[in-house]
Amino acid sequence: MNERNKKGSNSGATSCLTKIIIPYAMRIIVYLIAFFVGKKLLKEDFTPFLTWWLTLLAITITFYPLIGVLFKNFHDSGWIFSKAIGIAVAGWVLWYLSSLRLLKFTRENAIITLVICFLVNLLVIGLSYYLKNRRVEKKCLLNDWYQLDVDKVKSILTVEVMFFVMFLFWCYARGFKPEAYGTEKMMDYGFMTSMMRTEYMPPIDTWFSGGSINYYYLGQYLGTYLSKLSGVGVEFGYNLMLMTLAGIAFTQCYSIIYNVMRTFLMDSTLRRRKTAREHFVLSKSKWKGLWCTLSGLISGFAVVFAGNMHYPIYKHIKPWLEKVSGKEVSSYWFPNSTRYIGYDPVVETDQTIHEFPSYSFILGDLHAHVINIIFVLAVLGLLFAWLLYRKQKMDDIRYGITIQKPDFLQEAFHPIILLLGFFIGLFHMTNFWDFPIYFVVAGAVILFSNLVIYQFSRVAVILTAAQAVIIMLISSVVCKPFTESFNQISTSIYLTEARS
Repeated sequence: MNERNKKGSNSGATSCLTKIIIPYAMRIIVYLIAFFVGKKLLKEDFTPFLTWWLTLLAITITFYPLIGVLFKNFHDSGWIFSKAIGIAVAGWVLWYLSSLRLLKFTRENAIITLVICFLVNLLVIGLSYYLKNRRVEKKCLLNDWYQLDVDKVKSILTVEVMFFVMFLFWCYARGFKPEAYGTEKMMDYGFMTSMMRTEYMPPIDTWFSGGSINYYYLGQYLGTYLSKLSGVGVEFGYNLMLMTLAGIAFTQCYSIIYNVMRTFLMDSTLRRRKTAREHFVLSKSKWKGLWCTLSGLISGFAVVFAGNMHYPIYKHIKPWLEKVSGKEVSSYWFPNSTRYIGYDPVVETDQTIHEFPSYSFILGDLHAHVINIIFVLAVLGLLFAWLLYRKQKMDDIRYGITIQKPDFLQEAFHPIILLLGFFIGLFHMTNFWDFPIYFVVAGAVILFSNLVIYQFSRVAVILTAAQAVIIMLISSVVCKPFTESFNQISTSIYLTEARS
C-alpha cells in the first residue's frame, strides 16, 4: 500500500511538473530572452520601448475583467482584445471629457481616467460575485466571471509573448528609418505634436491658423494619448504607436483564427460523437492544439507581413521574361505594389492607390485607415464572441433540444451590442468608411444568429431592428462632439465616371 501511495505521489508530482511548471518556465524564459535581445537591439531606445509596453500592459490589465466576460469562450478570454478595446475606451473617455471642457488633456488626467476605468472593472467583478452569492445570477449579464485556470494563464502568457516579440521586431525594423518626414508622415506627426500642446478638443490645426483639425483625427489622438500616458512624448510615440498596431494586429488575427479552428475542431468531434451535450467539450489532443496554433500564426503573418502578387510578378517574373526575350529589364520600386489599378495598362482617369498593412508599417504613415486596423479586428473578435455566446442555443436547436425563450431586453442590451455601438461611433472619427462597412457586417452576423434562434420568426427581425437602433443611438452619442465641429468633406454619392 505504501509503495502504491509513493508511486501515486511521484506520478502526481511529475504530472504537475509537466503540465504547469515547465510550460510556465518556458514562457518566462522566452520573455527574458526577448527582453535582453530587445535591450541589445534597441540600445538607448529600449527605455521608451519598455515604458510604452508597460503602459499597454497596464491598460490590458485594467480592462481584462470586463473583456474577459465578453470573450469568455475564447481560449485566453480575449486578453489581446483588452489592449485594443482598452486603448479605444480609455482614450475616448478623456477625449470626450476634454471635448466637453470638463477635463484638460494632460498626463495627470490620462492617469486619472485610466484609474477610473480600473475601478469600474473592479465594480463589475464585485457586482458579479455579489449577485452569485445572492443566487440571482441568472438576472445579470455580468455573471460569467471565471476563475483563471492553468490553461488560460498559459494562453495569456503565450499571446503576450507573441505581442512583445512582434512589437520588438517592428520597432527594430522601424529604427532603420525612424524620421517622420517624407510622404505624408509630416501631416500625421504634425497632428500629434499639435495635440500634445492642446488642452481641449478639437485640436488646433497645424496648417490653418485659427482653425481646428478638420480630419478623422481620433486615431492620431489615441497615439498622442498613449504618448502622454506613458510619458515618452511624440518623438518616440509616433513610431511606437505605428509598431503597436503591427503587434496587436498580429496577435488579434492569431486569437480570432485560433478560436475559429478550435470551434471547428470541437464541432467535428461533436459530429463524430453525435451527442448534443458535448458541444463545449474540446478534445485535448495535441494535434488539435497544433492545428489551432498553426492556423492562428499563418493568419497573423498573412495580415501583418504579406502583400499581394505584384511584388513576385513585377520584381522577379517580369524582369526575367524581359531578360530572356532580350528586352530592357525594368526597375522596381516597392510602392508600385500599391499602384497597379489604372497603372498597368495606364488608365489616367482611374488610377487607384490601395495599401496593405505591411506597406504602411514599412513606409511609416500613421494614417486613419492604418490605425483603425486594430479596432476593426476588435469588432470582428466581438462578432465571433457573439456567435460563440449564442452557439450553445443554436446547437441545441439543431439537435432538437428545447431551449428557454431568450429574454428580449437582455438580448437587445447585451454588452457586446453596446460595445459594437461604441466602435461604430468611433469609426466616425477614426476612419469613416469603416462606419458603414462594419455596421452592415455586424448587422448581418446579428441577424443570422437571431434568425436561427428565433426560427425565422417575426421576433428575429424585430429584435435585429431594435439592436440596430441601439447601436446607432450609442454611436451617435459617442461621436457627438466630433460631428458638431467637423465640416463634412463629402456629402453626396455619385455614380463612378471612369472605370478600368
